[in-house]
Amino acid sequence: MAYFPVPGDPIDPSSLGLDRAREVAAALSWYPHAALVDVRRVTTAEKHYELLVIAFDVEVPQDTVYDIRANETLILTFERSDDKYPSVVALRDDFPHVPHLNRTASGEPKDLCIYEAPWSEVRLKWTGAGFLGDIARWLAMTAVGELHGEDQPLEPFLLGGTNVVVFPNNLFDEERQQTVYVANAIVEGTNAPYTLKLLELDDKAGPPPDRRLFCVTAVGKPTIQGAMHECPTNAFSLIRLLQRADIDLLSILVEQLKGIYDSTQPPGAEDGLIILVKLPRLRVEAGPIDTFEYWAFGMLPIKDVAIATGRYDAAKSGNSIVPLVIPQYDDALMQALLVEVFRPVQSIDRDAAKQLSGIDSDAEDLKIFLVGGGALGAQLHNHLSRMGWGRWALIDKDTVLPHNIVRHRLGEHAVGFAKALALKHMSDLETPYNALEQVFAEDVLSAASDSDVMNALVDADLILDISTSIAVSRFLACDVDCDSRRASMFLNPKGCDAVFLIEDDARSVSLDCLEAQYYGAVLSDDRLSDHIKRADHVRYSAGCRDVTARIGQDNVALFSGLLATQLRSVDAHAMAAIWQHASDGSIRRIELPNHPVLRLESEEWTFVVDTGVIERASVLRTQRLPTETGGVIVGYLDVTHRCVYVVDVLPAPPDSVEHRTAFVRGYTGLDERMKSISDRTGGQVGYIGEWHSHPEGADVKMSPHDEVLLATIADELQLDGQPGVMMIVGDAGTVACYTMHVDRTCG
Repeated sequence: MAYFPVPGDPIDPSSLGLDRAREVAAALSWYPHAALVDVRRVTTAEKHYELLVIAFDVEVPQDTVYDIRANETLILTFERSDDKYPSVVALRDDFPHVPHLNRTASGEPKDLCIYEAPWSEVRLKWTGAGFLGDIARWLAMTAVGELHGEDQPLEPFLLGGTNVVVFPNNLFDEERQQTVYVANAIVEGTNAPYTLKLLELDDKAGPPPDRRLFCVTAVGKPTIQGAMHECPTNAFSLIRLLQRADIDLLSILVEQLKGIYDSTQPPGAEDGLIILVKLPRLRVEAGPIDTFEYWAFGMLPIKDVAIATGRYDAAKSGNSIVPLVIPQYDDALMQALLVEVFRPVQSIDRDAAKQLSGIDSDAEDLKIFLVGGGALGAQLHNHLSRMGWGRWALIDKDTVLPHNIVRHRLGEHAVGFAKALALKHMSDLETPYNALEQVFAEDVLSAASDSDVMNALVDADLILDISTSIAVSRFLACDVDCDSRRASMFLNPKGCDAVFLIEDDARSVSLDCLEAQYYGAVLSDDRLSDHIKRADHVRYSAGCRDVTARIGQDNVALFSGLLATQLRSVDAHAMAAIWQHASDGSIRRIELPNHPVLRLESEEWTFVVDTGVIERASVLRTQRLPTETGGVIVGYLDVTHRCVYVVDVLPAPPDSVEHRTAFVRGYTGLDERMKSISDRTGGQVGYIGEWHSHPEGADVKMSPHDEVLLATIADELQLDGQPGVMMIVGDAGTVACYTMHVDRTCG
């Protein structure tokens, strides 16, 4: 049996100077399955390390999967730096190629990969005796083929190098096979690992760089996992290695080199070659493909590769080559071509981004029309688009200004540019697999006159409003005639609460109706008493509207992530919720009620009232039967859309007069209540009219007294240009709504 030589000078075990080497030597004095054979030391100007040669008694059955012997001689190497694992090397020169070996050159001893975890973690629990036990288990389990678990990724075909090749995810598509790719080198330091990024050869890119690496691709047959192969050191050994995967590399080189040299920018004297190989891998013989493995090999210069194929020869002048009529292949030329093994990494595509983010790659890609590229909108889009979720269009009319960058995805470099265009540029650079597909640097309120914007809105599955503009939200809800679902997200004035409103799939509860119910929740839920409280602003320029809120980037980042998660998980139902961020860091979710909505027409106006309001009015009526009752209606009017939004009904003030057939509303405490409602809703909700009940058995038509009352209300509101509003509640929750204009037209 032949063994590799042991380096270093023999020393006495008592003179070991490295702690880990001494600890293992001490354990060997009693360890039952291993014995110390020799101790060596190697000292150079650069390194100092100590070696223990040990003989291991291995528990192996008669029938083994791999040729692990009952007695194996190993070298354990310990370095003074202690920044990596102690190495374990098999001295037997015919030690088999097995799974879990570290990379070594052909002809060198096999280096056993004992641990999966990084040394920084292993060293926390490492002991000399435990190390010997780990080696014993590695040998015994490898012998019977059980070291590699069923839940582990397949053992690679061979080990990659330190330097990286990043290649496009569609590189191996059939329609891309004739595309010429070149590598762009990213080098950070003289001795640092470098990265090559494969890009399509651009015929119009101008003069080529000093050195390019052209790409050749090959696809192998499915191979079953097993022991890793030795890394090839030259082109000849690479050809032989790839034959094991049924790849005829020589023929592939001949074919693809022709296309490279026929391109408009053929290789120069300093250019090289990258060979990208795709290998389907099997876990078991004749089983399904478990995974695809990729390998990359580099050779310089490409001219020598072309000549070594035997199909080309050097031209008599210059650095070009010429094709040969009669092939002249020579093994010696291939053996002289050195090969570098790279670590190949596939570029991210949308499906890979989804997989890495835990998103079902088969899920439908929703088309999202994002309205608003401000701090919240830009960061929310960044989260979701990076994850591969959604296909995106964006509209925003604003320009990036210096105050934006403290909480915006865009930085100082974007100041002065349109937010939409700057975000498009950044999206193209950072996430080309899911970049913004359409951007519009304009006001969405002018979209009705822009067919491209309107087509994008109609084509969307979801119109997502993050503009923080009530006018925009109403426009999207009421003026964009399409089936696209709508949603709205925004932060409260202090930036400590986030609000999310989303319609149901059928749009039966539209975004404008959810807005009214949101205000109703703010009025009724004590947890939201300060939710819309006005916050201090900062003036960033001289204009009266040049103010911005005091909101930190940390809150925008927190809520953009939270809202992104919520958006991915919504179902077909309408939803309204608020998340509150407390000073102690806790988050409280408040689910807001949302109810079906009635739209009641009255002349030119539409009453929007939800069943929750009607139910509350019915309860107040029932509590006061057999007398009539009533009170103030609070809400707001949208004059543009001729809508009356009923937010709530107030109970009768204590000084009201209630009779079986009449009701006179009092005033006690009403001014204070109306001021509180205005303050709590940021001035959005106020007095819009009166409601009262009718007795049992009576319908909800206006009586002569009701007509007089409505006229009185209309007189009071005509100075504000608003109609008089009245709602009558009858049996079983029946309601009727009436308006009267200043010209006394009653509906």
